[in-house]
Amino acid sequence: MAATHGKTAAHGGEEIPPGKPMSMEQHMLDKGAQMLQSLKPIKKMNQHVCTFALYNHDMTRQIETHHYVTRLNQDFLQCAVYDSDDSSGRLIGVEYIVSDRIFETLPQDEQKLWHSHAHEIKSGLWVNPRGSRNGSEARVGKSCQDIRQVLVHVANRQR
Repeated sequence: MAATHGKTAAHGGEEIPPGKPMSMEQHMLDKGAQMLQSLKPIKKMNQHVCTFALYNHDMTRQIETHHYVTRLNQDFLQCAVYDSDDSSGRLIGVEYIVSDRIFETLPQDEQKLWHSHAHEIKSGLWVNPRGSRNGSEARVGKSCQDIRQVLVHVANRQR
């Protein structure tokens, strides 16, 4: 969100979107919801990938992106994409990652809306932050191998 009205958050001095501060009542409602709700889809996110994205209209601009990944099956992943991995990170998009096999079945008009992450993966920019070195390397390595040729659709893509 571009408009911030010059306000900054108490933590880290980051800009916050316009609006009233959260009331004590809203904080209490949110805590109650947190205790009662399962958030099952969120808990299925089992991988965090960090990379940099370039703006199509301005290749000199880049943004750090954090993909929180849910694998729906061997050929299909969905990602919630944030601008940061801290608690104030903002959701900036949703991406779907599919295998080449699935991509080839899409109509040509749909294929034009997808993009590849091959450059980030091959150059080492597509990383698993704070990845464990105690046995999960094989899982992380296999995940990267699985997605080397994937194409990703950005739900909030500007046209």
